[in-house]
Amino acid sequence: MTKDLSTLDFSKIAALQQKRTLAFVNHFVTTTVKFLNNFSKQCEQKLMLFERKLEKVEAALILLETRLSSIPEVNTDENKVESNENIQQEAEHIDSSAQKRVPDGKNQQMLKKKLFCLIQNTRDL
Repeated sequence: MTKDLSTLDFSKIAALQQKRTLAFVNHFVTTTVKFLNNFSKQCEQKLMLFERKLEKVEAALILLETRLSSIPEVNTDENKVESNENIQQEAEHIDSSAQKRVPDGKNQQMLKKKLFCLIQNTRDL
């Protein structure tokens, strides 16, 4: 049964069936592409979820900073002005970065309203 490859006559061995080989290759390519598309979709969904959570944390941090800046023992008038300016800059930065990620108009308007309310709330504190 075990013959040495040097003694084999390859001209007498039948060729591989091209249609069958092509079917195997096509099946491999399609299953690989489906897997990669599914993997990419899942990664993108997880990234978007993480991004939403990060935006919530950023908004909570801004609110916390404004609350801390309203404590007279911790903050002076100069720091209050600087913190309000920083809050506005951070809100604008969040708004501009969100506009790059969120293409449809409804989400942009909703985000702008939230940021406007956030800025108004920080001014009221």
